[in-house]
Amino acid sequence: MEYLDFSTGDEVSPCLLFFHGYGANARDLSGFHTLKLPVPCRWIFPNGPLELKSPYDIFGGRAWFSLKMNDNRLFSDEHSLSHLQKHCEQLLDFIRSLNTNKIILGGFSQGAIMALNLALRMSPPPQALIIMSGALFPYEVLTREKKNFSKAGSFFQCHGKTDPLLLYSEAKEVYDFLCDLQWAGKFISFDGGHEIPHAILLQVQEFISHQLS
Repeated sequence: MEYLDFSTGDEVSPCLLFFHGYGANARDLSGFHTLKLPVPCRWIFPNGPLELKSPYDIFGGRAWFSLKMNDNRLFSDEHSLSHLQKHCEQLLDFIRSLNTNKIILGGFSQGAIMALNLALRMSPPPQALIIMSGALFPYEVLTREKKNFSKAGSFFQCHGKTDPLLLYSEAKEVYDFLCDLQWAGKFISFDGGHEIPHAILLQVQEFISHQLS
């Protein structure tokens, strides 16, 4: 697995894994490693395993699973479910190989979906989960297997009220889903679309700092 690694600590320091969105790559969220945190950390930004072969893509766009949408809502098919399952298993193996018991997962858009799916399958759950502009996907699978997932984690979630790609209503589904699983967290909405405003970055920094203090 390809990834960028920014470390200010050693191998047993808290590890933060952040996953980029569809069409981006590992560099997209790498600026997060400059957040001011109370302890040395290891930041890891994995590269999505699927290469998007578009003649217009000059930035090395990657993805975690194939993307299908209908009426502004993600829907699953054989390919997307296969990609999601395979890459979750690979990432879980990678996470288990890390020599630390302090794992924080985060992501934006499709990366937030990956972080959510990984967090639900980790036992014990990660120390914290950060969901930025995400969705409950695959909806049918997650709701059907709800009883099998990790409980009592901690999370931070944010979403733009006018997000045209992943609707605000879908974010509320994520929040309700995690609360039903007894996760403790907060939902921050903001006036904006599919983005991460600077004010949200500061709140993410505050949330992570609280988790690590």
